[in-house]
Amino acid sequence: MIDCDRRKSFRLLSHTADLRLEVRGADLPGVFRNAIRALYALLDLPLTVRTPPATPGAALRIQALDAEDALVRLLGELLYRAESDRSRIEPESITLRQSAEGVVMEVLGDWHPVPAADGKKRHEIKAVTYHGAGIREVFGGLLAEVVLDV
Repeated sequence: MIDCDRRKSFRLLSHTADLRLEVRGADLPGVFRNAIRALYALLDLPLTVRTPPATPGAALRIQALDAEDALVRLLGELLYRAESDRSRIEPESITLRQSAEGVVMEVLGDWHPVPAADGKKRHEIKAVTYHGAGIREVFGGLLAEVVLDV
């Protein structure tokens, strides 16, 4: 079932074989923060972490061509770390700046261990794709879309 409550910061949209994710935010850091929350919700990871951080105050740095590329790279890196390294970030701040090569994004936060899988994942996500990835201005902020390969 697809939730159509526009007051939420993200919702799933129907797509043929994948999950098409729509994320809203007042600005780019807000979009990226909500995209992180959406990914963790889809992986059925807790949105608020109560365990002490394994790596406190560490930064994740993403070099990208533009904001859309940064979004795909960020979610791909977080998916990889959740699955392979068994860790997730609780973001404190997200900054973006232009560089000669494009965009540099830095996510600062505490890295927490991912709890042991109990076999109840909401979605098995294989990859974050560039297909359909985009960020555009809408009334009240920004709207991003990205497709997740399941």
